Amino acid sequence: ARARAVIAAIDPTLLAAPGKSVYWMLGEPHLPEDAWRFEAMAKINGVTGAQLQFKVNTFDYKDTLRVLESVVAQVWEQHNISLAQLGSKLQALGTAIFFYLHPEVRLWFAVPKRYNATNYSDGCKATWMVELGPMKDFRKLLDGVGKLVVEE
Repeated sequence: ARARAVIAAIDPTLLAAPGKSVYWMLGEPHLPEDAWRFEAMAKINGVTGAQLQFKVNTFDYKDTLRVLESVVAQVWEQHNISLAQLGSKLQALGTAIFFYLHPEVRLWFAVPKRYNATNYSDGCKATWMVELGPMKDFRKLLDGVGKLVVEE
C-alpha cells in the first residue's frame, strides 16, 4: 500500500499504466531460507514479469547504488526521476549515497499512518558494519566521483 501510495502521489496514471516509467527494485534476501520473500514482495506489490524490475541484494549497499546508477543512466534524458526507498537498511545506505551524487533526483518518503510493533519480526539474524571513515573524508571522496584529476 505504501509503494502504491507513493506512485499515486507522483502521478496517479502510473498505477494503471506504468509503462516504462516505473521501475521496481525488489530485495533479494541475504539468506537462502528467506528467498521466498522476493516473490512475496512482488506479489504483495502487484509486480508482474511484464513490469520493469531488478533484483537488488538486501545486504549490499553497493548493489543498490549500482542498480540506481544504471537506471538513471538509461532514463535521465527522457524523464524527471523520483525515488521512494522502502527497502532494507543497507539498501537505504546505497540510496543515500546515490542521492548525494544525484541531487537532481527527487526523493519521496512513505511514512506509515501508524506503527504496530506486532507486524514486525523479532530478533536479528546478522548485522553488518560499514566503515566509511570520517564523514568529511567520505564526502570529499564522493565529490570526486566523475572528475578527472591530473597529478604531476
